[in-house]
Amino acid sequence: MNLLPTALKHKLFSWVASSPTLLNIYYGQRQKFKGLLVNSSTDIVIEGFPRSANTFAVIAFKQAQVKEYQVAHHLHAEAQLKLAVKYNTPAIVVLREPISAISSLLVRDSNYNATQALQRYIDFYTVVKALKAQLVIAEFNEVTQNMGAIIKRCNTQFSRNFLSFDHTSANTQNVFDEIKAINQRKEQGKPSMIAMPNKEKEHRQIEYLSEINNHPLFTTANNLYISLKSTP
Repeated sequence: MNLLPTALKHKLFSWVASSPTLLNIYYGQRQKFKGLLVNSSTDIVIEGFPRSANTFAVIAFKQAQVKEYQVAHHLHAEAQLKLAVKYNTPAIVVLREPISAISSLLVRDSNYNATQALQRYIDFYTVVKALKAQLVIAEFNEVTQNMGAIIKRCNTQFSRNFLSFDHTSANTQNVFDEIKAINQRKEQGKPSMIAMPNKEKEHRQIEYLSEINNHPLFTTANNLYISLKSTP
C-alpha cells in the first residue's frame, strides 16, 4: 500500500474504515492490528478521530482495572463502532473539536491535507451521530480531566462493572509517563508525534488554523461536533 499515491490511500482507507467486512479483511490479516480489532470476545471499544485523546482514554481505562480486558482501539474507523453495536459491546467514542483535532493531525501526519482530514472527520462522526444512542460519547476535556465519570456512564449504559479511573495527579502522571514511553519506543521521542500537548506541536498547529477555519467542509465538521457534544 506504500506504493500507492496518497490520495488513493486515503480513498481506500475510507472504504475500509466504513465497512465492517473490509475492516475485518484488512486488519484481521495483519498480526500487529489483530488485538486492536473488535470481535465477539472484545470487552470494550474505545475509538475516535486521531488526536482526540484516544491514547489517554485507553491507558487510563487499562490502568484503572485490576483484571485484563480485551480493548479494541486506535483504528480510527467507524466500522469498529458498527461492529461494537452488532456485538452489543460497550463502546466509548472520544470527541474533540475539529479545529484542534485536525490541526494536530496535520502536524503529526504529512500524508494528510486539510480536505482529507476534514472529510475523514465528517465520515467518522456522521456514523457516530447515527449510532449515538448505542454509544458513550466522551468529549476531549472530560477524557483528560474526568475519565472516571465516562467509565461510570459506560457501566450504567451497558450494565458492566469496569473500575473507575481516579483522576488524581499521581494517576494522571502515570498515564502521561506511559504515553511518553510509547512515543519513545515507537516514534523515537519525536515531539510532533506524542499523544499529549507540547509547545512545539502548539506552535506548528497555528500554521493550519486559518486554512481549516476557512475550508468549505469546516462548517459541516463543526456542526457535527456541536451536535454530538450536546448529546446527554
